[in-house]
Amino acid sequence: MVETANNNVLTSSFSLRKIPISQNENVLDVENSKYLDKVKILELCNLIDEWEKELLFSDGGFFSLKGKEVKDKSDEFIKELEKFINSKISVMSFYFDESKEAVQKIKQIKIENIQNKMIKYESQELYDWEISVYNNAINLSMQKALLYKEDTQLIEKFLKQGLSIIKLMSDREKWNNKILKSKKEKYLSEFYYSIIKSFLDDKDIRFFQYYEKYKNILDDEKKQELEKSIIETKDNIIAYNWAKEIFSYNWNDEKINQEINELKDENLEKLVKSYIEVLKKTEEEENDKSKKELVEKNWENIISLANKEPDKALLYIDLTQDRNVIEAQKKYINQFVKNGFIKTDKEKYTQILKKMINDFESFISMQLAEYRYLLSEKDYDFFHKLQKETSYEKQIKIISDYKFLLSELELNNIKKADQIYEFILLFQESLNEYKILNSKDADIEKKNKIIETITQRFRNLKKEGDK
Repeated sequence: MVETANNNVLTSSFSLRKIPISQNENVLDVENSKYLDKVKILELCNLIDEWEKELLFSDGGFFSLKGKEVKDKSDEFIKELEKFINSKISVMSFYFDESKEAVQKIKQIKIENIQNKMIKYESQELYDWEISVYNNAINLSMQKALLYKEDTQLIEKFLKQGLSIIKLMSDREKWNNKILKSKKEKYLSEFYYSIIKSFLDDKDIRFFQYYEKYKNILDDEKKQELEKSIIETKDNIIAYNWAKEIFSYNWNDEKINQEINELKDENLEKLVKSYIEVLKKTEEEENDKSKKELVEKNWENIISLANKEPDKALLYIDLTQDRNVIEAQKKYINQFVKNGFIKTDKEKYTQILKKMINDFESFISMQLAEYRYLLSEKDYDFFHKLQKETSYEKQIKIISDYKFLLSELELNNIKKADQIYEFILLFQESLNEYKILNSKDADIEKKNKIIETITQRFRNLKKEGDK
C-alpha cells in the first residue's frame, strides 16, 4: 500500500504538460498554480531522495554502523530526516490545500519507507552481533581450557561453560533436539581435539591419556589425524604401557627407579619416568577431589551435631583432616555453643566478595569451608552455590550485579566493611522486588511504589552509616 501510494504521488508529479492557452486569465492562473505546485512537490521528492542517500550510505551514515553500534540509533537518524524535511517544507508555499496534503503524505510515506529499511538493517546487524558473541564465548571456553590445561578441574569447568552457551544459542535459535545434539557433539570433538593436540605439540605424554579417554567423542577425521600421530610416536606407546604397569604395583620411588633402570634404554627410561609423573599427578588430583568431598561431608556432620548436641560436637571432629580444617571446625562449634548461631564476620565477607568479583578463578578454587565459622549459613550458601555454578551466563550475571553495586557504594564513599555488608543484605532482600520491576506484567503504579520503597531503604541505611 505504501509503495503504491508513493508511486501515485510521483506519477502525478511527473505529469507535467504545456499550459493550455485560454481566453480566460483566471483559468490560466489556476493551471499555472497547479503546475508550480507539482514542480515544488517533485523538487521536495528529489531533495528527500538525495538526503536519504546521505543519511543511509555516507561515511557515518546508518548503514555504516555495525553490530551493537546500530542499537536504538534509528530514532536519532529519523529525527534528523524529519527536521530536514520540515525545514524544506517550511520555505515552500503552495497554492492549493490538496498540494499541502500531498506534501504531508509524501513526507509520511518517505519516512516510513526509510524507517522500514533501517529496522530491517538494524535487526540483521543485531542478530549477527549476538551470534558472533555466542560463537566468541564458545571459542574462548576452548582457548581458556588450553591455557589452564594443567588443571583437569578447570578443563572440565570451561567445557561446561561452552556447553551452557550452546544451550543458550539453542534457546535463541529454537533448535530441535537433533540439531542441539549435533552442535554439542561437534563442540565436544573440537574441545578435546584441541586439548589432545596441544599436549601432542608440546610433546607432553598426557596426550595418550586424553586420547584413550576421549577418542570415542572425536569425529572420524580428527581421530584419524591423531591416530596417525600416535603411530608415528610408537616409542611413546611402549613407554606409556610400561609406566601403567609399573605404577599399578604401588611401589615406592626407589623400587620404581630400579625397574625403570632395568629397561636399558635411555630414551625409553626417560619417557617412562615422564609418564609415571603424569600418573602420579592424576592420582593426586583424584585424591584431592575425594578429600574435598570428604571434608564437606565431615562439615555437614559437625554442623548437624552443633545443632543437636553442641556439647558433644568437639568429640566427633575427624582428627585425620588437615590442621586448618580441624581448627575451623573447633571455632565453628565454639561460636555456635556461645551464640546459638554463626554470625558473619563482615571484613571476611567483604574480602571474599571482592575476590569473587576481581579474581573469579581464585575464588572458585579457594577452600571456602575453612571460613564457615566466619560466615552465616545464608552467606556461606551464597558463595558456595556460586562456586558450584556451572552456567557461565549465571556466573557473569551475578558477578556483574555485585560489581556494579560495589562501584556505586564506592562512588557514595561507602567503604567500611560493615556498611558494605548491610547494603548487600538490603540488595539481596530487594531482589524479588527488582524482578517484579523487570516483569512485563507489573503495572506502572506497582513499579513506582517498589522503586520508592527500595530508594527509601537505601536512603535510611546511608543516613545511619553517615552518623
